[in-house]
Amino acid sequence: MIDITNLFKKVDEFSDKKKYHEALQLCSEAIKDNSDNQRLYKKRYHIYLKMGQWEDALKDMDIVLNFIPQEPADFFNRGRTYLRLNYLQKSYDDLTKAIELGNYYQDHYYTEMTYFFRAECQLRLGRFDEALSDCEHVRPDMQTFIHPKIKSKDDIVREANARIMP
Repeated sequence: MIDITNLFKKVDEFSDKKKYHEALQLCSEAIKDNSDNQRLYKKRYHIYLKMGQWEDALKDMDIVLNFIPQEPADFFNRGRTYLRLNYLQKSYDDLTKAIELGNYYQDHYYTEMTYFFRAECQLRLGRFDEALSDCEHVRPDMQTFIHPKIKSKDDIVREANARIMP
């Protein structure tokens, strides 16, 4: 039986030192013997993200969601990854699911950030009114990294309004 706490500690140590290949190897080896442990796939998903291996990360998050398809954070994470790859409809669907599940479970930890990313997704899909609507759920000073730059709520609102009223 694997000691998941110690394994994660070692993986995090490698990751903190940017030794992602070593961290990935530890997770992959553990998964071979514990393929039913969704926490291992989730950990490896995050390592793949740090390595810029987006498609591999998505494969692991798909497995996680097959285990537990009711966790808002997992849909949020996969939705952000889809957005990074410009898989806009898939991103929109996952971010919407994260909002729905958060509302259902009264788990609003990710809600504001989910609306923020979904607003960016709506913007890229050409749904400008919907992007503005999503921004109504976001505080005025919200900003975060959305590849390839830091983006604020004001940036999204300005861009949507410019596209609506040229």
